Amino acid sequence: MMMSRRSFACGLAAFAAFAASTQGAFAARVCAVSELGETCLAQPARRVVALDQQSAEFLLALGLQPVGMTGPANYRRFTGDAEPRLSDEVTDLGLSSAPNIELIMALEPDLILGSANSIQKSRTLLGEIAPVAAFLSYPAGKPDQMANMVETLRAVARLTGREAECGDFLASLDETLAEMKQSVVAKGLDKRPVVLGNVNAGVTGAEIMLFNRNALPAQLLQRCGFAYAYDDDRYLEKSFNVTTAETLIALQDADFLYMPFNEKGVANLMATPVWRNLRFVRENRFQPIPYRLIHNGPLSARLFLRDVRKALLT
Repeated sequence: MMMSRRSFACGLAAFAAFAASTQGAFAARVCAVSELGETCLAQPARRVVALDQQSAEFLLALGLQPVGMTGPANYRRFTGDAEPRLSDEVTDLGLSSAPNIELIMALEPDLILGSANSIQKSRTLLGEIAPVAAFLSYPAGKPDQMANMVETLRAVARLTGREAECGDFLASLDETLAEMKQSVVAKGLDKRPVVLGNVNAGVTGAEIMLFNRNALPAQLLQRCGFAYAYDDDRYLEKSFNVTTAETLIALQDADFLYMPFNEKGVANLMATPVWRNLRFVRENRFQPIPYRLIHNGPLSARLFLRDVRKALLT
């Protein structure tokens, strides 16, 4: 039986409409690549769970509150004065390494974000609840930590449909860096090297985490115009080195900025003969700034810049 011309035309029109709708649906999908591969959503995520501090920071930097996150109290401890603030209505999901799966299910998220290291144990269960995207603060083969933070922020922005907010945040960050660089140059601080460390209470007294030149906070200091003094190719991948006070002897011509992880570590460090005889100590060229979990966190990065401005430029 031959198809009439009218029937053929109607069928062709129907196929064209179907193809157009299919293409439209495909075009509406949003995708981003994370450490788990490509994550695609039918539409931008609105209800997002954050299973680590950095994931929460990315969402908040984009103006989106997570519906639930692990460790909100710890987040507020280190970034409580960061804007935008974490809502009191965000559900506490427990530990990053063992999130409360039942609570996550009850929240009915359309996207789950986390660290690729900490979610491995729960990855299968999480994937049954919602699409999962996971990132690393120190991904293999990507030693540029500033670029990694920006790349991750853009990926989260794509998944949440907040590319415009991402552009606004990065433009604001660039503006802050440019303003601080003007102040650094005006004060002549661009000609003086600086080094940044975390101070912790170690087994033998005090441990110092020295940030490598490629670490996020060190890169922020360099973009502000400071000359950064510490670099060790052996620690390029993770961008920091945990060492002892003796390492500071080779850095004593630099100004030393430090974040005290705990007061015991600082007291132990300052009680050592090595510390007391360092040139930057004798010349009072060392300065504490608040401890921040600055590994790949955009809001922590902005807080760090505020701390540096207050310590060195005011």
